[in-house]
Amino acid sequence: SIILLDVPSQPSAPLGESGDQQVTLSWGAPSTSVSAPITDYIIETSNDDGVTWEVFDDGESTLTTATVTAHGVDGGGVGVPLENGTSYRFRVRGVSRVGEGENSPPSAAITPLRLPGVPTIVSVVTGNAQLVFSWTAPTDDGEDLPLTDSIVDYVVAYSSDGGTTWTAHTPNP
Repeated sequence: SIILLDVPSQPSAPLGESGDQQVTLSWGAPSTSVSAPITDYIIETSNDDGVTWEVFDDGESTLTTATVTAHGVDGGGVGVPLENGTSYRFRVRGVSRVGEGENSPPSAAITPLRLPGVPTIVSVVTGNAQLVFSWTAPTDDGEDLPLTDSIVDYVVAYSSDGGTTWTAHTPNP
């Protein structure tokens, strides 16, 4: 029998979660031949809406997740950190012993940001079918970008099962 080997097919577009000078990506694995499994993924970044692309050096990995921390390299070959407040798009392609597959569709634009720290609960007062509590703002209020407010609102959530699941509280009008 003859076994035809081919490069990996196109992975799904990456999804991302922003962090401080980083974006954590995940994507769907492409289909491959059993005889030529994925040996690596090549991740690329763009800061100009996909006009140009830079390879992110994450070593060799067959995982379908990665934390991207750089966009391109400087003159010394060192990765240039992702810049908070700058939008990036990402794409990936699989590699097998046959060769490199097709690029995924690009991700939606993702902007790395330093998120606020955790507020400190100062007091909790119980009442008739209610809790009244107060808190102080976190010492790190997140990203300081021009024309933005770092903290614009707080979401209060509660758990009735010891913290396994949480529900956002909706205040009465």
